[in-house]
Amino acid sequence: MKKQFPLLALAVLLVAPAFAEGFYAGADLGRSKLSFLDKRGMEQDTHVNGYTLFGGYRFNENLALEGSYRNQADVIFDYFDTRYEFSHFGLSVLAGLPLSPKFDVYGRLGYGRSKWEHGSKASGHQDEAIYGVGGRYAISQQFGVRAELSRLDKSEIDMLTVGVDYRF
Repeated sequence: MKKQFPLLALAVLLVAPAFAEGFYAGADLGRSKLSFLDKRGMEQDTHVNGYTLFGGYRFNENLALEGSYRNQADVIFDYFDTRYEFSHFGLSVLAGLPLSPKFDVYGRLGYGRSKWEHGSKASGHQDEAIYGVGGRYAISQQFGVRAELSRLDKSEIDMLTVGVDYRF
């Protein structure tokens, strides 16, 4: 069930608001940088791939409310020779500025819950802020491509993502 949840969530996001103007849904792929202290107390960095499923409501061309689920898949820490799974559910306000009829930039400020699992050995979660900046190019009236740089505050995870969205 855990692996099927993202597909179910995307299906609900795509079907439920199908007749409501202002709603949108999409997905993106990205690369994240994670920093952590190893057992010697030295800072280490690792990069991982992940995906995000998102949906939201645009109140007007400058303001939207967006919910998202991000999964970092398996994070492998070579020094510890171990695997972790990291995910984040969040709710954000997006404040946008149209620069042309087809291109706009936006800022993100939100809050959510991050969860990590280390197999069956350990798991945990924390509430944290997410913030970032991005841009969207409208391919058509409904479809768009967007890129974003964002950060999860407490986890200190920087994310660069590229994705597509559909406006209903």
